[in-house]
This record gives sequence, C-alpha cells and structure tokens, in this order.
Amino acid sequence: MTRETFHSAFRRLRVTGITGLEVEEDFFLRCNVTSLICLYLSQNNIMKIWQRAFYSLADLEELGPSVNRITTLNSQIFFYNTSLVPLSLLKNSITEIHTWLEWKGNSVTDIHPSTLQYNSRLTHLDMSRNKIKSIQPDTFIYNTELRRLDLKGNGTTDVRPSTFEPKSWLKDLDISGNKINSIQPTTFIYNNELEWLYLKENYIRYVHPSTFCNNKKLKHFGISGNKLTSVDLKTFSSNRELQWLDLQNNTITDIHRSTFRNNKKFNI
Repeated sequence: MTRETFHSAFRRLRVTGITGLEVEEDFFLRCNVTSLICLYLSQNNIMKIWQRAFYSLADLEELGPSVNRITTLNSQIFFYNTSLVPLSLLKNSITEIHTWLEWKGNSVTDIHPSTLQYNSRLTHLDMSRNKIKSIQPDTFIYNTELRRLDLKGNGTTDVRPSTFEPKSWLKDLDISGNKINSIQPTTFIYNNELEWLYLKENYIRYVHPSTFCNNKKLKHFGISGNKLTSVDLKTFSSNRELQWLDLQNNTITDIHRSTFRNNKKFNI
C-alpha cells in the first residue's frame, strides 16, 4: 500500500485479508493518515508491528489488529494512543516477552506494566486466549477507567490479590479457562462495582467466605468446572443483587440449607 492508497481525512479504516501486510515504522505518517479514530487490521498475516507504527494516530479510539501472526510488540507501541477506549488483542503468534504486551492467541508468559501506562481512557481490554502464566500486580494500574477485562483461556496459574487494585470501576471480569487453583480472600476487595465475574474451568478447590463480601452489586457469577466440594454458609450472603449463579461440574457434596437465604433474585 502506498501514500496514494489513502485519503488524509480517513476516520475509520478496516483492512482485511491482505497477505503479508507489514505495519512499518511511521507507516501511517508516511501515508499521510493522521486522523483515524478506528483501525482494524485483522487477517493480514502481519508478523510485526514496529514501535512507531501508530505514533501519528493520536486520535485513535479503537484498535484491533486481530487474527495475525505478530510475534513481538514493543512496550512503547501505544505511547501516543492516549484516546484508546476498546483494545482487542485477538489471535496472534507472539512467543517472546520482555517489555512487550502479548496478544490474544499468542504464547505469552507475562505482561510488562509499562505497555498500557499511557492508555488511561481504556474501558474495554480483551487479552483472552493467550498463554499468560502470571500477571504482574501493576499491569493495569494506569487504566483507571477500565470497565471490562477479559483474560480467559490463558495458562494463568496465579492471580495476585493486588492485580485488580484499584480497579473500582471494573464491572465485567472473565478469568475462566485458566489453571488457577486458589483465589485469595482480598483479590476482589476493591471491585465494588463488579457485576459480572467468571472463574469457570479452573482448578479452584476452595473459596473463602469473605472473598465476595465487597462485591455487593454482583449479578452474574460463574464458577463451574472447578473442584469445589462445598459452599460456605456466608459465601454469597453479601451479594443480594445476585441473579445468576453457575456451580455446575464441581464435586459439591455439602451446601447448607440457608446458604442462599439472602439471594432472592437469582437462578442457580
């Protein structure tokens, strides 16, 4: 693609199915494209996005280079994209991580905290179906507007209590399909606005009774496909807004008759 391909006034651009497309250094600047607010580059066999590829797109609000073959991302790649709201990281091939953010469908081992530090307006972030083994506690510390976070289908084995601190506005969190075997009682203590929480298909054996005590707005909760053997009397006593609860495919043998006495709105 050349400079003549584009019009400088483009606001939305979707390029799909271009074999071997490479998003080079200052690519959009050289093509005189600086006014984009939406950019989707899916299914282009992109193997690398250079550090300065998006530097000229200061107005960019939506970004989705999904279903590609990206192997590495520099930690400064979103440096000038401070207006990003949704960021979808779907099905790439990243296999190395040092100071790079790994994308959905990749081989990810960690996420460097600096990668998203300039994207304070993010409300939706999808990093599911990678191979993120662990998440550094400060990874999302600058994303204070985050409402929806999808981390399902990684190889995550551990979620530290401070991972979602201070995500007070987080409403939808999905960490299903990982290898988590325990959840600390303080993991969600700061998520007062949480309404949807999914912990399905993990290896969780026990949930401390106080784990969800601060999630008073919780409406949908799924913990099916784990290894729970019982549900404590107080586990959901603070969740009076709970409407939907999924406990399927556990090995639960003990539920006290009064366990759900405060949950008048839900279907199990």
